[in-house]
Amino acid sequence: MTATEKIQKARAGLIYDQPFFASLALRLLLVEDRSIKTAGTNGKVLKFNPEWIDSLSLDQTKGMLAHEVLHIGNCHHTRRGGRDVKLWNKAADYAINDVIIQCGLVLPDGTLTGMGTDKSAEQLYNMLYNEPPEGGGGGGGGGGQGQQQQQQPPQQGQQPGGQNQPQPGNQPGQQPGQSQGNQPGNDPGSQGGQGDQDGQSQGQGQDQGQDNDPGGCGGIEDAPGKDGQAPTQADLDMAEQEAKIGLSQAAQQAKACGKLPGALERFVKDIIDPKVDWRVYLRDFIERASRNDYTWMEPNRRHVMNGIYLPSLKSKEIGEVVVSVDTSGSVGNHDLQQFISEVNSILEEYDTTIHLLPVDHDVHDPKEYTQDDLPLVAGVTGGGGTSFVPPFLHVERNGITPCCMVYLTDGYCDDYPREIPDYPVLWVSSQRKITPPFGEVIMINS
Repeated sequence: MTATEKIQKARAGLIYDQPFFASLALRLLLVEDRSIKTAGTNGKVLKFNPEWIDSLSLDQTKGMLAHEVLHIGNCHHTRRGGRDVKLWNKAADYAINDVIIQCGLVLPDGTLTGMGTDKSAEQLYNMLYNEPPEGGGGGGGGGGQGQQQQQQPPQQGQQPGGQNQPQPGNQPGQQPGQSQGNQPGNDPGSQGGQGDQDGQSQGQGQDQGQDNDPGGCGGIEDAPGKDGQAPTQADLDMAEQEAKIGLSQAAQQAKACGKLPGALERFVKDIIDPKVDWRVYLRDFIERASRNDYTWMEPNRRHVMNGIYLPSLKSKEIGEVVVSVDTSGSVGNHDLQQFISEVNSILEEYDTTIHLLPVDHDVHDPKEYTQDDLPLVAGVTGGGGTSFVPPFLHVERNGITPCCMVYLTDGYCDDYPREIPDYPVLWVSSQRKITPPFGEVIMINS
């Protein structure tokens, strides 16, 4: 039996025993690749070294497939930013392997386990990056608290992702599967991966043939861009949306068969419908979209008390921010004032220009604010139908180059722009849960 046939047999076995994982595994194109030590995926293909597959039992091959597709389901291929590839893979392994074991699957020998199921890859990355390596020494070593061998610390002067500054993880409150703005450059020094012609991506630091699978169970690579280019905002948003749709469909199919383990059901729910305070999410979104320099000389004291070490900002400057407000009349005045108050409290910390765009079927009376002009003032004017298109057209026609857009709406509209903007968008919905074709979504009362 060849390695390809073995994977196909394992995949077929999952259809009956673990339909959730089988549904996701059937989406991947199998590609033999002897330049890697184990296996890897970028959300499109599953690359594998046939000799490594030969060394696995059939049950371990099933576990490997579950491992790889759960990386995709968690959007680990869209969330790395500028983080070190190997350490990101290690953190991502810790985030999913205990769930796979709880589902009754067998993973290859020596895989990374023991960190629980309640932490995101970003949180685990921060923990591993700041933990001294075995034998003592400074932070940044990436030693693990779980089981399996420890990763060697980065060489002296080496920074995550090959950048000049260490890379912070997502802010507290971000859950597995949540986007982080995804545009290359949102995190300090971040860069997306570079894909090749056949859809196999090589992110920064992902040299061909390099072993970026410290967990020895199959790695995760950055989502590919188009025509061999680095992934754009649109590429990453699309890859994340496809992953979440696949995850939701797989969960529904498995549940219909009565074969969705409780551990998986909770795990999927946290990804598809995360419970996060919208105020925390809004602040994190704007901070991630800012164009600031970071320093590790003075850790961010706001997060140290939570045991999370993030760099503090050297400056408080961000690019232009667009705040679009649905004034069609369905957004309640209480929700509107909560939203505006929170935006004011965040933006008053920054030297920036804010474009306030009241919108129903068109943009009415747009206003431009600087830090000295705050607070923002907006009221519910009512009238007119709702369309999500006008503020994006306003930005384009007026030559505005925002670092992000925050859009408050009641959600009762399905008229979205046809083209995905090249800046991150956060939809803050006060009533109806929406599924826009791009951007991040948070419910104002979640």
